[in-house]
Amino acid sequence: WNAPFGTWHFNVYRSIGNGSHFQRIGISPNLSFHDEGVFPGVAYFYYVTSVAWSDTGFVESQPSNMATANANGTSGDPRGTIQGTVVADSTGLPIEGIRIRFFRQGGHWTWSPLFAITDTQGQYEARLDTGRYLIRAEQPNNFPPGCRSEWYDNVSEPFLATPVEVTEESFFVANFALATFSPPRIASVSGLVTNELGIPLQNATVAIMRSIQSMDSIAATTGDPPGLGNEVRDLPGIGYTRGVLWSGVTDQFGHYHALVPSGGYVAVATKIGYLPEYFDDTYDPTRANLITVGDETNDIDFSLRVAPSSPYSIQGVVKDTSGNGVASRVILFPRPPNITTGPLIRFAHTNATGAYEITNVEDGGYVVLAVPFSGYVPAFFKQNEYGIVHWTEADSIIVPGSLMGTAINVGLLQINSTGITHLSGIISSSGGVPVVGSRIVAKDPSGQMAGFGLTVASGEYGIDALSIGPYTLIMDRDGYDGLEMGVTIPPNTYNVTNVNFVMNYISMTKVDNFNELPNTIRLDQNYPNPFNPATRIQYVVPQNQHVSLNVYDILGREVVTLVDGIQKTGLKTVSFDGSGLSGGVYFYRLRVGASTLTKTMMLVK
Repeated sequence: WNAPFGTWHFNVYRSIGNGSHFQRIGISPNLSFHDEGVFPGVAYFYYVTSVAWSDTGFVESQPSNMATANANGTSGDPRGTIQGTVVADSTGLPIEGIRIRFFRQGGHWTWSPLFAITDTQGQYEARLDTGRYLIRAEQPNNFPPGCRSEWYDNVSEPFLATPVEVTEESFFVANFALATFSPPRIASVSGLVTNELGIPLQNATVAIMRSIQSMDSIAATTGDPPGLGNEVRDLPGIGYTRGVLWSGVTDQFGHYHALVPSGGYVAVATKIGYLPEYFDDTYDPTRANLITVGDETNDIDFSLRVAPSSPYSIQGVVKDTSGNGVASRVILFPRPPNITTGPLIRFAHTNATGAYEITNVEDGGYVVLAVPFSGYVPAFFKQNEYGIVHWTEADSIIVPGSLMGTAINVGLLQINSTGITHLSGIISSSGGVPVVGSRIVAKDPSGQMAGFGLTVASGEYGIDALSIGPYTLIMDRDGYDGLEMGVTIPPNTYNVTNVNFVMNYISMTKVDNFNELPNTIRLDQNYPNPFNPATRIQYVVPQNQHVSLNVYDILGREVVTLVDGIQKTGLKTVSFDGSGLSGGVYFYRLRVGASTLTKTMMLVK
């Protein structure tokens, strides 16, 4: 379908056999929806609405025109029928809109593409290929909460479920009585937003959001894109955002007060003219601290830095292999990593169609990581490539310089979650310290991306919806050696724990050559500038050759030689300490082969 651009999503409604009994069967952030639950020889009727969140609440548009589709042909495979009724266990009343999913055993339990939705009488029916199935009744994600999910017959875990055998033209009744949720306990979150000088900031925006880990788990276990509906916001200075439980602005004293259901969330603050940040001075969404919200959670405070003044920006589109834009978080990591001075990690979000722009980008080298809201594996920018998991394989962007003015388009690979096994473990450094923000990808033997996890502050991660069999686990975090290890999930296993790994931290000397292959020399402005007593100088070497970097005073006298020797191709970083020098203007000169570049810097004492 077609629709103008906006921060909304779309509800899909279907009626079977005629245009009189429509039910909502799905929700989509894109301009398309794939209906898996159809039968040969049956007519289906559809319409779509757009949904957005306004200041007054949840708003749904009028229906689109109605479209008709006929599932022609007949299946040549032998099939049987499973049908049943879903009711509320407390009242016995039928529940409409419950999704029934079928997991077929074929050496392992895999989600069958076919699912059913209960009608107004709570009834469902599915024609399935012959085989052995586990059946799950669940309320689709993004529908108003009401019922707890359940496996047949009346159990909460798949290893306790009763399998159902489907033979040719067999008929089986699987009924469900679902427990209803108690009203969620509402908890409060409060705090203060100031600038770096401690001055309160009025009208700063604060948002309490679902974590990346929570969003990915919901997507894997339900098959639905999470965080839509009334959880969509357009946050100033950040952009299109899904999974927002609450957002509001600070008062004249910089205070805010949020009311959200109790649980674990992340919090972000933003104001135009300042750099957005997560709680506890975090600029990387993958390392955002998880806040456990109880009855009253106080002192979730923010100190926002003024955005740098720079004419440079980085923009592009995050897209999949079909060219579809994918709504994502976009992160700029300084390259090389592990530096103590220089530009900060920066982040922003795409719009709903995957386009993004990060403005006021400081001089330096960067790599770009896109972390989608759901359904795809995070990936780094590499021109004309998709699914680049390791930061060492990413193309560097030199600001100003290399690739500036070109579209930095990030290519993503889709996750194919088909099973019901949960895999978990801990990732730590060689010194035993947990590695927060490490990305873990599960890839099956055919090369398909089967799952994604992200470590929290304790180093723990989880990957949902895996099938049995072998996988390659790919671990990556900027500043660490990438790691790939094999793991096999045994048959009849629904929870695999203690899959632990150790990642090695990379020193500054080791990361010196993890960069792009430039075709010209580049000398960047030192940072910080002015400085006291130390600063950092970055430059680019286009090919292996002799390099010298010298510092001179205002009279042209050489003060110090920072580099003198053969260096390999890439982005280099050198520190300069002026502790023993007088304050004033100095020059630093780079010689690479026959080429020379010079810049000035100011030492303040």
